[in-house]
Amino acid sequence: MRLYNKGERVDYYSCIVAFSLLAMLCLTMLVKANVLIKEEQKKRFYLSYTLIIISLISEWGAIAMNGMPLWSISFHKFIKLIDYVITPVAGMFFYRQVSNKKLDFFPISIMVINLAIQICSLFTGWTFYIDDLNIYRHGEYYWFYIIIYILSIIYVVYGFLTYSKEYTQRNKATLYLIVLTCLVGIGFQELVSNNIRTTCLSLSVCSILLYIYYIDFLIQRSDKQIVEQKQQLEHDALTGLFNRFSFEKTIHMSQQHFMIRDLTVFAFDINGLKRVNDTYGHDAGDELIISAANIIMNVFSSYGKCFRIGGDEMVAIVLLREEDISSILTEFDTKMDNWKGVYSDKLSIAYGYVRADHHPSKNLEELYKLADHYMYENKMMYYQKQ
Repeated sequence: MRLYNKGERVDYYSCIVAFSLLAMLCLTMLVKANVLIKEEQKKRFYLSYTLIIISLISEWGAIAMNGMPLWSISFHKFIKLIDYVITPVAGMFFYRQVSNKKLDFFPISIMVINLAIQICSLFTGWTFYIDDLNIYRHGEYYWFYIIIYILSIIYVVYGFLTYSKEYTQRNKATLYLIVLTCLVGIGFQELVSNNIRTTCLSLSVCSILLYIYYIDFLIQRSDKQIVEQKQQLEHDALTGLFNRFSFEKTIHMSQQHFMIRDLTVFAFDINGLKRVNDTYGHDAGDELIISAANIIMNVFSSYGKCFRIGGDEMVAIVLLREEDISSILTEFDTKMDNWKGVYSDKLSIAYGYVRADHHPSKNLEELYKLADHYMYENKMMYYQKQ
């Protein structure tokens, strides 16, 4: 096995750092150009990337300065101070790339305490020191820096656990794997061997993974919003049935197709709605409308589409065999007769229907008008019996 001398190790690490820096710069440009990310969110990405870049440069600088002329010891100490102060902070801001949550007392306290300890280490060598040969060494209390790192990791894990509650289980698994990848990279360097320089590289790689993950989430959320907007556009808010806009679109689209033989159009209207509204108020009227819509949807939605096109005017456009209509209407009448409400104990719905195969020359709009005519005949019969 080939052994690397100090110069080769520094050259190798310099290449890794240069690659990581370019990756972070590319990532910054991608964030800037992405229209899905809000400006406030972009600022959090920029801050996180800036801290990671500073951490990368300071860690590389501290390694590169090992064995340099003794006059540079003070500068070497300063570079290592920046590394010890910024790197745990970069880990905390790794979480803030996707979270809107502000840093609370816990992480701020960790950062302030760590800053104070590392400044003291410049003079005491508690967590790190530069020896007489200008070589970086761990101090007697280096374990304190490890504790700071562990606390920052706990904060990151807790933050992601909290943040991921709005995600599906599949999304969560991916998020946890990205965090685990970052923690493994940090652990290799800080807990296994100081000769393994993987902390900043893991932060860089995982920032890229997190960006990809976050954009995927934004796309999913955008698609969901589009579906919800379409739902709101095409559905009635009160009943959940398709609305008049959707009904008219269906009428328009039907002009481009031949009528199917089993196409059946039902028109519905609630009997006595005005009397209920005048007697018990509009909440009672809404109860009747919602209940009528639920019955219509329950009976007819598995065969086609159900619409609310006016106050209590509803339509079902379905595919039904002629021999099935009688049993379907029996089910409809049974549900209507068995209905009991809070404001009323009776629900009566007038209806009429027509089949396309009985009127082959008519289009869908004409079929609806004829079904509506039959519905009003049914309504007149209801009022004549009252």
